[in-house]
Amino acid sequence: KMPKRVKSSKTRRQLTEDALAAKGKDAVCAEGRFPQNLILMGDEKPQRYADLDEVRGGKQNPITSHHFKLMESSKASKTDVLETCEALMEAFRSDIAARAEGHKGSRIYGAVTEHWLCHRNAKICS
Repeated sequence: KMPKRVKSSKTRRQLTEDALAAKGKDAVCAEGRFPQNLILMGDEKPQRYADLDEVRGGKQNPITSHHFKLMESSKASKTDVLETCEALMEAFRSDIAARAEGHKGSRIYGAVTEHWLCHRNAKICS
């Protein structure tokens, strides 16, 4: 786990590299970091993944036949998202570390945002 504030840029880079190299449940792409009921939202293009609990409006709401149809994609969805995460981490590992090292904000989580990784670098999000 990374500390909230790290002033030294070299230390930020080293901590980032350590976090990206973590294995098991501490890995950046560990299965536990994603929604438990991840689903593919139909056959739309581009593909969109969501948490079933959010789609149905919370766990307290009933599951409909539409939800059961969406649940069929759960295992494949989780596999797709995990593989994509691992590919992104492998492809952008050094860019992420450099971004963390050069970040001027007071908190490290602002260094690598979804917009920076997904939209600007990987260009896979819309």
